[in-house]
Amino acid sequence: MIIFDTDNTSIVKRRMDRINKMFNINSNGLNLSFSAGISIYNKDKTIHETIEEADVALYYIKKNGKNNSAIYNRKMKK
Repeated sequence: MIIFDTDNTSIVKRRMDRINKMFNINSNGLNLSFSAGISIYNKDKTIHETIEEADVALYYIKKNGKNNSAIYNRKMKK
């Protein structure tokens, strides 16, 4: 997920709250959840670099528990 402003991180939280619920389909319970890697786009990097950072953040979340979100930081690459 790419955002353009750190204030937009609350959007991720709202989306997660909506999706992380039990759904009932044909009388069967279905529990959905997701993880989101976030990178903040700015003019100092390319869109490709921004996508790579979001991907690194996503794998960081998956490695550390799933069903969460994280904003990319350089320490995640280590």
